[in-house]
Amino acid sequence: MHLLRLSEDQEVKTLLNQIHRGVNVKEAKSEYDLHRRNKVRLIDPSVLYENKLISASKLSEDVKRMNEKAKEKAENGMYVKIISNL
Repeated sequence: MHLLRLSEDQEVKTLLNQIHRGVNVKEAKSEYDLHRRNKVRLIDPSVLYENKLISASKLSEDVKRMNEKAKEKAENGMYVKIISNL
């Protein structure tokens, strides 16, 4: 950010002036302003269970569901609607 602020490029300065914390957003697949697809990164650590290392998703249906939901979101992408931009 420091290097960007030092830039003499007017377009960069204009874009930096638009950045602020007062943005409210929600997920909305039908009406959206932004769509972003990220690399799939699932967290499924091994845990020690009965002296063996086992994936958490094999021990917990909740972890398995959360991973499936995260994978689906990563593959389909996030659809975001800007509610307010103060």
